[in-house]
Amino acid sequence: MAKLINVNTIAPGYRAVSISDPAILNEAIRPFHHAAQFIAMAGKAYLAHMEDDSHTNMAWDSPRKAYTGRPITGSAIFSLALDSNDFSLALVDNGTEEWTRLPLHGKTREEVLEWLRAEVEKRGLDPALLKWDLHYEIPQYEFDQGKPYRIPEIDARNDLAAYRSNANIILGNIALRFKDSSEVRIWPHHFDSGIFIPYRKDEEGNVTKGIYAGWNIADEHVPEPYFYITFYPWDHARPLQLPGLLSKGYWHTAGFYGIFLKSSVLAAIPSAREQLYQLREFFDEGIDKAIRIMNMVK
Repeated sequence: MAKLINVNTIAPGYRAVSISDPAILNEAIRPFHHAAQFIAMAGKAYLAHMEDDSHTNMAWDSPRKAYTGRPITGSAIFSLALDSNDFSLALVDNGTEEWTRLPLHGKTREEVLEWLRAEVEKRGLDPALLKWDLHYEIPQYEFDQGKPYRIPEIDARNDLAAYRSNANIILGNIALRFKDSSEVRIWPHHFDSGIFIPYRKDEEGNVTKGIYAGWNIADEHVPEPYFYITFYPWDHARPLQLPGLLSKGYWHTAGFYGIFLKSSVLAAIPSAREQLYQLREFFDEGIDKAIRIMNMVK
């Protein structure tokens, strides 16, 4: 089994997580997931539309602890950012790095949208293009019914920032090992930090075998945030004899095959270094088993 993650290289940047109660993280994620849609809607309004919808996704800026959208060109080039330090939305000038921000605590969705339209108009863009018009589904949040945003508790904000920063360095390290792997991006609908590894392509360049890896918020599959490895294809006609796992992850088999590791399990490990070793074992072992299963399909 190949070692995909160099612990010694990334250990200085790894930040330990400590909240083992999923309810605390789930509650803290709600306003961030909803507010991140402003970044996605700005991409939808002012960027060229990509077939894979990547104009709506975002990156995690680890030093600033902020979700950042792709650069937008108006009278100047700027990016939209959601700062997890103080739960504010900001327009970041790409030349001066000046942040024009709005603290979101106590603000409603419509108040934020009104402020954002005024700011993009100052930058030479048509504010009427900026709409709360999601073309995908996210959970039903109270903020869509006029409830104001509330800033999550600082411990939860710090742990969520740590998960995003850790995902950046771990997934980025893995992506270096595979040709044509995607960059680490956060997708606004699932709100996961993930990469895609195109493991095999046909003669025309179409991906025939691929692996998804990342960290996701609670969803219909797992009621708390979790690390994941999923892949395709597998032999639908033959039930798999799934191999045992050395890591603390487990097999998911409902509808598709994957290997998951719950965030609460990781947070229960007290040492940052031991957490990192557990994640290395999870991703090294999981990707190795995904490749073995995919290779069973011609």
